[in-house]
Order: sequence, then structure tokens, then C-alpha cells
Amino acid sequence: MKRFRLIALVGAVLALTAACSDGDSSGDSGNGGLQKVTMALGNERSIQYFPYYVALDEGFFEDEGLDVEIQVLDGGGLVMQQLVAGNIDLANVGGAPALQTVDTGQDVVWSYSSFYENIFTIVTPADSGITSIEDMEGQTIGITDPAGGEVPLIRSVFASAGLEDGDYEMLPVGEGGEVTYAALEKGDVQAYSSSVYDVASIEAAGMELTRIMPEEFVYVPSIGHVTMGSTLEDDRDMVVAFNRAIAKARVFSIANPDAAKAIAKEHGAELFDDPELAEAMWETTLRLQTPPDGVEPEGLFGANYIQGFENYIDFASQGTAEEGALQTELDLDTIVDSSTIEEANDFDAAEIEAQAKSASTQ
Repeated sequence: MKRFRLIALVGAVLALTAACSDGDSSGDSGNGGLQKVTMALGNERSIQYFPYYVALDEGFFEDEGLDVEIQVLDGGGLVMQQLVAGNIDLANVGGAPALQTVDTGQDVVWSYSSFYENIFTIVTPADSGITSIEDMEGQTIGITDPAGGEVPLIRSVFASAGLEDGDYEMLPVGEGGEVTYAALEKGDVQAYSSSVYDVASIEAAGMELTRIMPEEFVYVPSIGHVTMGSTLEDDRDMVVAFNRAIAKARVFSIANPDAAKAIAKEHGAELFDDPELAEAMWETTLRLQTPPDGVEPEGLFGANYIQGFENYIDFASQGTAEEGALQTELDLDTIVDSSTIEEANDFDAAEIEAQAKSASTQ
């Protein structure tokens, strides 16, 4: 059962802006009295975003009075541009582009955490003999490209170990494909930093890896729901309803993971061509969704890990603006709003579990 239009956009900013600027995406859409809501993701990896597809296919958004349209944009930076421009109502985006947008003076609010573990990591081949960041002195670390989101992280992590520019080198080696694998296997690079999904693809291809990123850099504001402050203030009920639909999707997916996988496969069949890679990506997603100890309110979907935000701001403030480092002092009290969390979790979980148990796994 389809209740959505999935729009894949790769850099077509002008076309999207023109299409969205002529109408108001909030309010009654005329679709059975449902409120039209436009939200965006930073890539089309359906395994990573499976709760959104579950919420769409299983009618959780409709049950909450929303007619949700998902737009898939080319990266978190573009997502935030469209949010600030008023072309989308809500985004599921990473902490880096969200806080960088706040850093430019925009009133952006984070209301719900969907991932907790850093989307970026640092790994070495298990047989490399490198077991810590300190061991990377005089070595080369592979990156996706010089503008990749992992670069500010690398500089901060290495600086925390006493390694500055000149103590190591960075070399672009791709996004987890054959080129990346070969660079690690041949020793062209002694470590690699990229998204955990790129790392999962290398492991699925048969290379055993060791994660060497220090613990204090692991849990940060990874990915979550972001709106403009005015949206949360003027249309709070919509934000609560959206967050609740995703919380329902999480309950559904836990009760029947095979049904959730089937939905993800329907929206990204190519990701399941390699069963081992698909399973590695699925397990990676589940790990990213798992909150660390100390998250409050405990046991509620979407709860925000404030210590993670503080850790991120601390290390992301090191460096230059060109490297993506934060340049202003940010006030977490105005950036993170957890007031919707309890309401988002206020639903009959048993009812959702019963729906999940009767769902198709094909």
C-alpha cells in the first residue's frame, strides 16, 4: 500500500526551489483533511531510513493526521539549505550540518534523535598493528574527499592525541568501494575514516577492521529531526505527530523486523542485491539507533543525548570555517528541544505490535 511520492533529487536545487516556492506546504492539503508535510533526507539509503518508509507504508503518518512527502536530497548541507529557505517543513539530518546552520545565525531546533552513534568512524585493518590514534603518527589516513564531513572529525580526534597537521597525511580513497578496499589492502593508507555504512561495506567484502576512534567521539548528535524554531513554535502539534509516527514505526520494526526489512527492500531493492552487505547495513543501523547510557527520558524513542551535543560542540569548534569548524558559541538550551518526546511516545504500543505481527514479510 503506497501513501507517498518519493522524489530523488541530486543537486537540482533550482528546480526544487521553484517547485516549492509557489505554495504553502503546511495546513490542510485537501487529502481527506490531512495536513501536508514535506520532509527531507540526505540520501536514498532505505535501510538507513527504514522507520520513515515503515511509517509511510503502514499508515502511521496518516493516523497522525499527516500527508507526508519525502524528498531525498544530495547531502545534509543541501537539506539544511532547503529547510532555511522554507521549501521543506522538517528534516532528518546529521548534527554537523544542523549545528553548522545554527552557527550561521539561523534559528534551527533539534527535537528528536533517530541515531546516537557518530555516523563517521575511524578504522584500521585488523592486521595493521595500529590500535590507537597515537599509532597514526607519520601515517596516512584515507578519506572520501577533502570536503567530506569526516575531515573536521579527523582533525579533532588526532589533535586530542597530540597529532597536528604535518604529523599525518590524508588521502582521498573513495566511499567504501573497491578503490577503498585496495588502498587499505595495499597499505596506501593505514587507516580510513568515512560513514559507518562505507565501513560496513568493506567489512562485508571480507576485510577485518579495528575501530580506533576514542570513546568521547563516538556518541554525538548523529542524526535527528530538525525544524526551524518558528515551525516548532507555530505548528508544534505537527512536529509531535511526525515524531510519534516514527516512534510507532520503531515499535513496529522491533516487533517484526522481517516486515520492516521487506518495506526497506521495496524502496531500495539494489541495497539487497548482496545479502551479506544488506545485513551488515541493517545491523549498523540498529546500532546507530541504540542510545548510550545516560539518555533521558530513559526508554523513550527520540530522547536526546545532551552530553553528546556538548562533546560534539567541543571538538567541532576546533579548526577553521573552511574545514567546517563551528565559529560561534552555541546555546544548547535554544537548539535542543526535548518537549515533544513524551508526547511522541504516548500511544498504544500493543496495538502497533499487533499490526506488526500481521504484516507481510515478503
